[in-house]
Amino acid sequence: MAKNTIPSPQGGSQPTPKNNKSRHEKIKRACLGLPPRGRKYRFYGTKEKTDCFADNLEEFFTENRTPYDDDHIDKVNRAVRSFLNNCSSVIPPLFSPHEIWKHCTITLLPKKNKDPKFPLNYRPISPISCVAKLFEKIPLSRIRAFSDTHHLIPDFQHGFRKKISTCHQLLRTINKIIDGFNNHRTPGGVFLDVEKAFDRVWHNEPFKLQLTQSAQELEVSRLEHPREVICPPLLYSLYTYDFPTSPTVEVCLFADAAAILSQSHSPEAVRKNLQSYLGKLKKWLSLWRIPVNTSKSQVIIFKKGNFENRLNPLKLFRNPIPWCDEVLYLGVTLDKKLTFRSHI
Repeated sequence: MAKNTIPSPQGGSQPTPKNNKSRHEKIKRACLGLPPRGRKYRFYGTKEKTDCFADNLEEFFTENRTPYDDDHIDKVNRAVRSFLNNCSSVIPPLFSPHEIWKHCTITLLPKKNKDPKFPLNYRPISPISCVAKLFEKIPLSRIRAFSDTHHLIPDFQHGFRKKISTCHQLLRTINKIIDGFNNHRTPGGVFLDVEKAFDRVWHNEPFKLQLTQSAQELEVSRLEHPREVICPPLLYSLYTYDFPTSPTVEVCLFADAAAILSQSHSPEAVRKNLQSYLGKLKKWLSLWRIPVNTSKSQVIIFKKGNFENRLNPLKLFRNPIPWCDEVLYLGVTLDKKLTFRSHI
């Protein structure tokens, strides 16, 4: 059995030999060893590794389940089926998800500073063919034009929109915090971590596992699965167009990066505002099967001077969200005094 695992860099497109070689070398350097390993570094066999990766990726692409509102899900499914059955125009077979050009090869790359013994610590990369990208751009341009004309995406959602970037949302968030300081009020915020927003969609398509082995290299990560790369960010913004709002909070979204800000006369009042909003958000998350990782979400009180936070933790789905002295939002570290020293 080979000593190193080199995931295949081949996707649906056909790169030039020079680019293909460079891409192959980058993936080769990224690999940390033969994954996954058992106890006492006993190497698993080829079939065991294949089954391990397949089970992990099957769970990775599985739709979110309970404790969500199944009645609402059934209602949505019936409405979609009714629309498709009564649609006057015939959907061309070219856009069927079963077409070969809609499938791609998933390459597993190890995450940085993660234990390579566990398949969960590998990031699936799925390049698609040029034909698939081309045909995704055709409906994408029409969907974007329709959504802009009818103002379907709320103004507080800045993700993947024309002439708007992460800098705009960061400036908006920071200005809200500074505005609280200037008005002698205490600002605070909860920064939510949405789990696999673009990967867990409502579908029942199976994936296929292919295993090849040679004397020098072993491929255990070639998976065929219907996968769209260009459309999901815009579709996610449309999917969450009715993200709940409240007069006591400011919602700042950039795709799946959510920051909920509030300001009041005291830290306890800020905590109550945020907790009240999380109760409202919980119902919306249950309706649309959107999971939030509370262990990676963070809450912070922004306050000048010496302040020792002894507030009770916020809770979402009965899980506590920890208080922090600094949070990471859109690549920028915000500390409780907003000095940016940790980021610099």
